Amino acid sequence: MKNYIFETIVITCSLFCINCFSQRKYTVKVWNGIAIQKTPSFTSDSIGKLNYNHQFEVEEDLINKRDTIVENGFKIPGNWVTIQTSNIKDYVFDGYTKRDYNNQEL
Repeated sequence: MKNYIFETIVITCSLFCINCFSQRKYTVKVWNGIAIQKTPSFTSDSIGKLNYNHQFEVEEDLINKRDTIVENGFKIPGNWVTIQTSNIKDYVFDGYTKRDYNNQEL
């Protein structure tokens, strides 16, 4: 009986964690917004932008390559994340965003 209860608790906790951490929530934190790129590259065609304080979610498995941009002498590290609208996949650089659970004030 003890093993059954323990196994049930472990399975329940695992499912909860998978659900909570399978998506990342982001908020754009630069005044002029961030560009939406066609491919995960700063030299790619920009097809739009996400405005300041725009919130979006990204599936954990849609986080792409690590990259760094240098702006005003400062290195800004981040990842290229895939944002999906319908069947279209485009990319934004998350170095200019805050993950919502890391940020108490939006």
